[in-house]
Amino acid sequence: MGEEVRASLLEIKFVKETSADPRPISPFGKGGKGDFSATGRTNPPKSPFFQGGLQWRTVVKFLNGLRKHHTMFRCVVFAVLVYGWLVPASLPAAEKLTTIYSARVMSQSMPWMAQEAGLFKKYNLDFNLVFVSSSSIVTAALLGGDAEMTLTGGIGNVIAYVRGSTDVVFVGGVKNVMTQSLVAGGSIKKPEELKGKKIAVSRIGGNTHYFTIQALRRFGMEPNRDFSFIQSGGDPEALAALMAGQVDAATLTPPSDAKALANGFQYVVYGPDLKIPYAATAFVTKRSVIAKRPQVIGQFMRAMAEAAKIMHTDRDFV
Repeated sequence: MGEEVRASLLEIKFVKETSADPRPISPFGKGGKGDFSATGRTNPPKSPFFQGGLQWRTVVKFLNGLRKHHTMFRCVVFAVLVYGWLVPASLPAAEKLTTIYSARVMSQSMPWMAQEAGLFKKYNLDFNLVFVSSSSIVTAALLGGDAEMTLTGGIGNVIAYVRGSTDVVFVGGVKNVMTQSLVAGGSIKKPEELKGKKIAVSRIGGNTHYFTIQALRRFGMEPNRDFSFIQSGGDPEALAALMAGQVDAATLTPPSDAKALANGFQYVVYGPDLKIPYAATAFVTKRSVIAKRPQVIGQFMRAMAEAAKIMHTDRDFV
């Protein structure tokens, strides 16, 4: 392809630099669009290039020089095109999202799996996970604006909704039956043998508290009349109280129950066998948050869906 054809394709007329007019040459002057002729000289457009001292005559001189070396000229143009194609546009800043979870248990582990698998980065989330024991306290924090998503048991959210906080809404479920178990040591092997005993639970009003009441009612037992609760603050703390002999039994959730068995304790009530229906672990937010940040909540739930798949299919990763 000849030199004249290249010039016509670029729609730029290159001219030799003259010293008749000290003003910069502009393609926006009287010579018409793309005209670098002397008659087209005018004040340069407001641009960072001109603020930095770069003038059109300098650019023209540089391009004229490149035209003398056809191969170099083609390489420069090609490099510019390839750079624009390969270099992706800068991503928007990651969306901040704070989530509160209520128990250090397997069913609430998906955010950790998502973090390890890089899912929050994949969905452009700046994710912050905070632990607050007990679903009722977590729900209060959600309603108070301390978080925009929670991972917790259903009892706190249901109570809040019944009392008028209808902004609360379930958006996803992890576990729909209770899987806690009553564990004890020594001679306590049957539920009836818990009469008059002290049972450790995470918090009054939490999942372990609710499970213990529902489980022992199946054996004709009622709280306060037949047994009492000791509030420990969490599953690990309940296990520690049991091992220290401060309580007679403890209601534990996997994997804490497995740790208790490994230390010589035994099941008194194995919860999964009872299949007590319950929103045991759920993602809960507010309707107002969904209305304000629908895309962020959607991205988070996609990350949790992928984390759930990893939990159930990738044994090595888990």
